[in-house]
Amino acid sequence: MFPKYRVFNRNSNSMLTKEIENILKEIFSTSNSGVNTSELKAPSFEEAIEFAQLVIANSNEEQFQKFLERNPHFIIRSTQFGNDAVLGVVFKPPIGNFHNADFAIVRVGQGAPSITLIEIESPLDNLFTKKLTFAKKLQNAKGQVDDWKEWIKVNNDAFTNSTLELLCRTKLHSQSNHQRGLRFRDDNEIRNAWSAFGGNDYCFINYLIIIGRWSKLTSKEQKRLLLINGERELNGVQIRTFDQVIRSAFDGPRILG
Repeated sequence: MFPKYRVFNRNSNSMLTKEIENILKEIFSTSNSGVNTSELKAPSFEEAIEFAQLVIANSNEEQFQKFLERNPHFIIRSTQFGNDAVLGVVFKPPIGNFHNADFAIVRVGQGAPSITLIEIESPLDNLFTKKLTFAKKLQNAKGQVDDWKEWIKVNNDAFTNSTLELLCRTKLHSQSNHQRGLRFRDDNEIRNAWSAFGGNDYCFINYLIIIGRWSKLTSKEQKRLLLINGERELNGVQIRTFDQVIRSAFDGPRILG
């Protein structure tokens, strides 16, 4: 909601004050600035402890997936682009008839509307072989992302429409049970915001693989990952470790909470 401010200026009159108020309302209007997600709570240290306990227990990939579904603020905060506003998150969004991502984060903003598709592996997985080529799990994840990109390239409208429809069917963030995902505004506001920032015509698809731990990489492996991400940034694909996902959620944009 637009905050009320009093304008103190000896030379101001009521008409000028009204004009200033109108400009500020236009700037802070949700129809122009996107969706305000300030109700998304910041991560707690207890949640970070829960993640560490899963690592110690050698948990499988599905358990980390469920952890992020229970605590979606981790992936939302760690993948934030500037002040683009988050409309919501879809769990297990379909890509064609044969593929599913683990998460789809839907955003709008002046950087164009975007959907970030995320593939989750385990923080216990290796990223590289001794020859600094992709290890098996990362190679498989990369192959999956390439399959997504290939299908979306020729079915872009079908994908964006279906993802937006799935988002509108999820429950509001204020409701506790998030089985298919969550959204921050009602379905009409989501559709209006999507259209206001260009909709499908300007939508950009980002791809993110989350795997392994930065602290467990050798210095050569860290440099190789930085090199790969620098090259892949141009085609919308990034690889991040769980270390960064967890840390960025705490250090991330304060606009989210």
